[in-house]
Amino acid sequence: LARYGLITPQAGFRRAREALDRALALDPQLAEGHVALAEIQLSDDRDFTAAEASLRRALDLQPENADTHAHLGHFLAMVGRLDEAIAVRQRSVELDPLSEQAHLGLADTLFLAGRHAAARHELNRIRELAPGFPVAHLEARIALAEDRPADALHIIGGEPLEWRRLYISAIALHRLGRTA
Repeated sequence: LARYGLITPQAGFRRAREALDRALALDPQLAEGHVALAEIQLSDDRDFTAAEASLRRALDLQPENADTHAHLGHFLAMVGRLDEAIAVRQRSVELDPLSEQAHLGLADTLFLAGRHAAARHELNRIRELAPGFPVAHLEARIALAEDRPADALHIIGGEPLEWRRLYISAIALHRLGRTA
């Protein structure tokens, strides 16, 4: 709620921290609790070292948890440790090969690392798993990175989320010289 402006960050993170403290007091071995703690440490405390430690603790508690791998992979990509992020995201896919989200996370990280062909491969895998799953935003970002703004503009038309259509369209139009 706090992240999306529905309540103030102070109130939201206070309530989240209180709930998390209760949950971890009841079960300090709760991996999901350590993942949630990492989210608070990132979003409210801006303590990247503590957040990584919490994510690693969650993995120690549940090493076969695909979602925890996905969270750690996202964190590692966010801090620019892309090779590590790719390896962790690949493990998430191995643990849950039918998860569109796991494949999308891997595709996004591969894109960030400049491995566009591998990212497209993951997008194609998602299309096989779930033909209606939205991947246009990432496909369009790849097209922009490859200096294909007309293709990006065409691709992004299939994106269901308006904000993604708007920002990709704005970039593509600007690159096409349509700055107005």
